[in-house]
Amino acid sequence: MCRFVEVLEKIKSSSVESVANKEFSDFNKYMHIPTEMDNELEAAVRRAAEYPKALILVCGNSGDGKSHLIGKMIADGIIKETEFDVYIDATSSDRKGLFANDKLKEKLVPFQDDFIDNGESYRLIVAINLGVLNDFLKKSEGKYQIFVAYIENNRLFDNLPTWKEIEMEKNRQKKQEGNFLISHVDFTDYHRYSLSSVGVGTEFINELLLKIIGKTEDNKIYKNFVHICNNCDTKTNCPVYHNYLYLSDYAAVKDYVISVLVKAIIKNGLIPSVREINDFFYECIVGNSFEKCQNNGKPIERLNHFIHNNLFWNLFENPTGLLKYVALEDILNSTHQIIDEKLIRLNLTPSFDTWLSQIAAEEEGIFSQIESDIRYCSSKQAKKYNAVLEEIKSDIFKLYLRFSAVREDRKEDDYRNFIKYLYYYNTGNLDECENIYDLAVKCFYRWNGRLINSEAEEIDNAVIISSSSEKYCLYKVVELEFVPENEMVSVDSGQAYWKFSNSVKLCFKVQRSEEIFAIDIDYDLYSFMLKVDRGYQPTSSDRRARVKFDSFVRSIASMAEGEIHIFSYLDGGHRYRIKKNFMGKYTFEEER
Repeated sequence: MCRFVEVLEKIKSSSVESVANKEFSDFNKYMHIPTEMDNELEAAVRRAAEYPKALILVCGNSGDGKSHLIGKMIADGIIKETEFDVYIDATSSDRKGLFANDKLKEKLVPFQDDFIDNGESYRLIVAINLGVLNDFLKKSEGKYQIFVAYIENNRLFDNLPTWKEIEMEKNRQKKQEGNFLISHVDFTDYHRYSLSSVGVGTEFINELLLKIIGKTEDNKIYKNFVHICNNCDTKTNCPVYHNYLYLSDYAAVKDYVISVLVKAIIKNGLIPSVREINDFFYECIVGNSFEKCQNNGKPIERLNHFIHNNLFWNLFENPTGLLKYVALEDILNSTHQIIDEKLIRLNLTPSFDTWLSQIAAEEEGIFSQIESDIRYCSSKQAKKYNAVLEEIKSDIFKLYLRFSAVREDRKEDDYRNFIKYLYYYNTGNLDECENIYDLAVKCFYRWNGRLINSEAEEIDNAVIISSSSEKYCLYKVVELEFVPENEMVSVDSGQAYWKFSNSVKLCFKVQRSEEIFAIDIDYDLYSFMLKVDRGYQPTSSDRRARVKFDSFVRSIASMAEGEIHIFSYLDGGHRYRIKKNFMGKYTFEEER
């Protein structure tokens, strides 16, 4: 094993150092990045100290830093174990034969309705996953009604917009009745990127990466890189050496890696933990097939090893963790004509060797090393090299295009527009969200197909309710009406926010009805709705993949009053109305 890779393994999610409990190591202290969560938990601790009985829930998902932050505050003396009982791991047992829920139940007995306001002193901090909390409450047997009411009133399991979070925070600051306090800090409220009027902010992830690659005195990872790698005999053929060097020396490369990660997080609705992000950086630098012995291996194997563990190969060719989502941002997946043209031109280049030495190597230094290895392969193992030449050339072309993407500004208008709507929705600016409302309405009517009349016009407000036949379909005319949220308030839009909903919630009703139907639009649904608006017809598998919107359409169409119409595909789009006559029998009447 490479000694520098052993140092880097500290940031892997599976390493002991990546998990902080009550013992907060020097490495944990170094890797800690202060955020608003620090301030929120510290304020909760100071407030809880004013009550004889207090419960602080530190909620979130596995690996998101709950125990890390509690450990930090214990080490700093903010949480005093003489004042608080700290239960850091509410997902497992610390006594043989005692299950997690049993241990949690034991800890929470003082907060049952019968004991919560009995005057006895007890303060508890619990780090708990939301899934475990939800399971516990379901099995509470009615003994924790005050606790349950707090959870429901604070909507711990909801995805709240910023304007709602701000309003609820004001209420939380009011003094609770009685001699007890229940409070919480929810890690799932906070995102790893910020949202502002200028777009997405990546400060947190940037700081996290700088903890690994920053050229500072307190960064032992970088100091080990200088000491170990710069004095290593095999560094010229070591992909780890070059990957780390690229990230630490070239700001454009660092920024590009962060930007594709954040895009992947937003587009796929992810809430990654700090451990997952650090694991992502580890895989970018080391890869999943790195072997130190290959740095001095046989020429062709060494060349392939160098290419297949390069930063831009690791970034888009690894099917694990966050990397499988980042792979979707690979420029080679682009349907843009320019990328196809570039790839064709590369494959038609008259002299591969000349292109590699005079163009690729001049633009990116990494290709100088690849060129050197190729010259060695072609001279020492010519026969074997020629047998795999086309495959090697293809891999090098792919690598080159990926490097080129760093210098190009890929304009993704759909992505940028979604970020804009997300910001306006979270800050309560309804007028700026008009286009996404219109898009949702259009897709509601077109979800099961478009109905075009004999004048080649789309039938107004028609939604297909059954299309099992190729000859005709049944449809209803539904008048959909947007319903603004009554509680929505506009908040200060001059700052960046870390707590926000990662989807836009829209509410609708059918005219002359009071029943309200809501739909949450995340990036996946938004981008798909744009396809539908541009003419794409959803398939059955599309509708299953977006079952919430499909259910939204079905629910509204089924409850909407009105006659059922028949649309014929066979005779130029003629339409018929199903009516009851005075005898109660159904008749068909052609519409004009």
